[in-house]
Amino acid sequence: MISKATHGWGARRLAILGAVAVVATAATTVSSPDLATAQGSESAELKPISLILNGPAAGSSSGFMYAKSLGLYEAQGLDVRIDESAGSGIAANALAAGQYDFAFANAPTVMLTMSQGAEMKLLSIIHQSNGFAIISLTESDINELADLEGKWVAAAPATAQLSIFDAVLGSNGLTDKVNVVNIDASALEAALLERRVDAILGAAVANSINLRAIGADVTDLLFSDMGVPTVGLGIATSDALIANDPETVRKFMAASIEGWDRARQDPAAVAAAVFEQFPAGQSESTLLAQTEAVTTLSLCVPGAVSLGRPSQELLDISFDLLVQYQDLPAEPPIDEYFDWSFLPDPAPSC
Repeated sequence: MISKATHGWGARRLAILGAVAVVATAATTVSSPDLATAQGSESAELKPISLILNGPAAGSSSGFMYAKSLGLYEAQGLDVRIDESAGSGIAANALAAGQYDFAFANAPTVMLTMSQGAEMKLLSIIHQSNGFAIISLTESDINELADLEGKWVAAAPATAQLSIFDAVLGSNGLTDKVNVVNIDASALEAALLERRVDAILGAAVANSINLRAIGADVTDLLFSDMGVPTVGLGIATSDALIANDPETVRKFMAASIEGWDRARQDPAAVAAAVFEQFPAGQSESTLLAQTEAVTTLSLCVPGAVSLGRPSQELLDISFDLLVQYQDLPAEPPIDEYFDWSFLPDPAPSC
């Protein structure tokens, strides 16, 4: 029997190393001294801001790249740098360490990080449905959660899917009955295709689309259909930035929410913007499929207050699941983790 991981999660885990891709960004030179001076002067007028994503650039985070391509941040006087990461846990910790001004990360992961002393707040929930899924090859005949008993499931470490998988298992009577192996995010889909594992934890709006794009026949078991309809990705920032520069927070949120709102209107343009800014990543066609899925399925759910803010009922359900299965303290209440005051007024409707 494999021992439990140090985080105390119920599923058994075995660490496996995977490859990590490092993308270098080349500098662009300007031939004209006058043009360089003009650009330098223009750049100096913009406030530099940094944002770390929940993973590689994808449809799930595309609204930020679209906002940047439309010049929405620049119109607010901001020069926003967008960096990829290897998971929501890494993004939340980077924000907590003061390495970034904003993080786009799974809200439950941010809340767990805050419960450990990180001084930050969630400002919005962009993905009101988490879209997480247990993904298997259809030939494996894994059609319901009970079919996973005794089988091997791969997950990327420091990801939101892994952090709340115990809630899925626990709420369905499968605690300690499924083997979970840690594999680097870049090798996750290959592990499934090579049949080294029976299933992977991923996102139906990302991993499943990637697999189907290369001809794989896969089955999705959504977390939300198995009693874990937690909220998904949200925008977070530090308490220090809120206290010291609330106007910058307000400007960043205004541009970001507008970017996500406009992303719903033209997914093709959104995919093109992501591909232009991160050409070493996924193909434009895959990004388009992801963006269409995200804007259709994840951004709004019934009962939402607005784009960027789900219903209180959904927030309460998420909180209760985290308290029960992830050792989130029952106090303070969930409202203490959020500051909705930086959403545009009025915010776009769902």
